[in-house]
Amino acid sequence: EYVCKPRGKFRLNNVSPLVGDIVDIDEVNNYILEILPRKNSLVRPPIANVDQAVIVMSIASPDFSDNLLDKLLTVITFNKIKPIICFTKFDLLKENELEEKENFVNYYKKIGFEVYKNTELDKLNLIFKDKVTVFTGQSGAGKSTLLNKLMPSLNLKTDEISGLKISGFVSTPDYTRSSKKSYHLYINSRSVKCPIFQKSIDMVYKNLTANNKYPFVVLNLEIPPHDVDVNVHPTKKEVRYKNPNQIFNFIYSAVEAGLSNYKEKPKEEAHYSSFEKYNQPNDTIVNFTPQAKEVYVDEKTDTMYVSDLGMKQIEESQQFATPHRQEQTFVQQKQIFSPQTTATIEPSDKIIGQYHDTYILIDTEEGLEIVDQHIAQERYIYEKLKSEKNIISQMLFVSDVISVSSTEAELIKENIEKFEKFGYGIEFLNDTELIFRKIPQLLSKANPKDIIADILQNIEGDIDNLEERILITTSCKASVKANTKLSIWQMEDIIKKWRTTKMPYTCPHGRPIAKTIPHKELAGFFQRAK
Repeated sequence: EYVCKPRGKFRLNNVSPLVGDIVDIDEVNNYILEILPRKNSLVRPPIANVDQAVIVMSIASPDFSDNLLDKLLTVITFNKIKPIICFTKFDLLKENELEEKENFVNYYKKIGFEVYKNTELDKLNLIFKDKVTVFTGQSGAGKSTLLNKLMPSLNLKTDEISGLKISGFVSTPDYTRSSKKSYHLYINSRSVKCPIFQKSIDMVYKNLTANNKYPFVVLNLEIPPHDVDVNVHPTKKEVRYKNPNQIFNFIYSAVEAGLSNYKEKPKEEAHYSSFEKYNQPNDTIVNFTPQAKEVYVDEKTDTMYVSDLGMKQIEESQQFATPHRQEQTFVQQKQIFSPQTTATIEPSDKIIGQYHDTYILIDTEEGLEIVDQHIAQERYIYEKLKSEKNIISQMLFVSDVISVSSTEAELIKENIEKFEKFGYGIEFLNDTELIFRKIPQLLSKANPKDIIADILQNIEGDIDNLEERILITTSCKASVKANTKLSIWQMEDIIKKWRTTKMPYTCPHGRPIAKTIPHKELAGFFQRAK
């Protein structure tokens, strides 16, 4: 065993040794001389050369999520890591549920994955010898409990999340109010004023709505009584949680997933997701079923973050397809939201053309869809940049000298790494003058002076918002402008990419992207039967 420090060249090249690295060392001076090439690496936990990943999935409480499992299988395989599936909580099943859940297990075995149950600890213990292994999976599935059973000396703290459920309605980002009076929040069916509850919702809609605009929300959080203290306030309007971070992430993930999976229906159908109709006046409401959220990340127990760039490449190339499920006639999905796969322009859709060289007109099955070309492309670029780990830059041979105030200069210097993260290279000539050495390739035609001015102008005193402002400004400047004539193929490209976005409702500034006029409404205006 050696205790070594990395040489200064690693710091210079912004490289840090990771757990799992294979290195050359100077045994005399106790220095790491070289880090040998890695076959893979993860961000959280920071670890390299991983051999296998154990995906821990609950079969009950929280409900099994095949969407989450398939996503994890995809990204793990993409990173050249062997996936191993471990199903937990079979002991919570009723006798009449066992056969159905066994079919889930057998399905993944049938398509070639290595699968275990948490009751097969003797078999599980055999897979770890001489292997670098990480654990990941569903929140509340019992990862810490499983690890404690495999290695009791760990004595990991375990958190109960199985009792958490959330249900209700939230509006899409294009249906907002000017105050939070439309936040109707309940805990165990009791109305509450809960800052954590409100903050989790605000964070989801932060870059989906305009400033001072808020969604319509009616949500009920079911939580075990022993995990919440309702005696904080005389009227019981306020509560205190045993684990506030867990609650925040649970609500945030549930609302975000609901918006991501919601597929908007035209008003003439008045559908609310994929179940029976309700008598609501607006179709911009997203419904939640009581379900445990599968994508919440607990930093103390979840162990794997996969490269955003890797995920983007998977989604764009569709190299690793989700296993086909038509043969799974036994699977009865308990989700309200239909999983929304990468969308493309439907065969029945037709690009009609442009209106005012600003709006793309599309003939769809539902009606006439009008899309703002700038905002649609801005939403795609924003999500693309946010997911990328390495943004391609373009070197500038000549750059204008940009003057900034001493305060602005200090702000830029203190946050220079944030600019570099998004592809900007800035060099100061003196205390208040700078030039751009490189800019993101997407902005090859943009004026750097306008970019820096827009970023600094819109920070609004919130230094923590700088990174987000850089991202939003870059997306806006890189997008096609209004009053720009486009060819049909250019319009098709914008629409195709926009339809793949996670949040296709608004741009990062909160402006709505599209408007659909149903056929029935048009026909009614012209007094036609159809």
